[in-house]
Amino acid sequence: MNTWTDGRRDPNRSSAVRRLVNQDFDELVRIADVVQKTDSYPGRRPHDLRTFLVSDDALAGWVAECDGAIVGHVALHRTSLPVAI
Repeated sequence: MNTWTDGRRDPNRSSAVRRLVNQDFDELVRIADVVQKTDSYPGRRPHDLRTFLVSDDALAGWVAECDGAIVGHVALHRTSLPVAI
């Protein structure tokens, strides 16, 4: 996140990974919408992206930030949802 394409660190950028909080979901839905339109992930678009991202069975979740902006997230689940495969 804060590196050049050749792997060197860019001293002008800050990055962090932190625990997911409820206030992140609006931005995560926006990002998921862009990803789905661009890369077709997940393959079958969930009816409601918020429900897809805010799963009751999530064990934990984290967001990646670059210069204070959310740039991605990951969540840990016991099993995969069929829509994510």
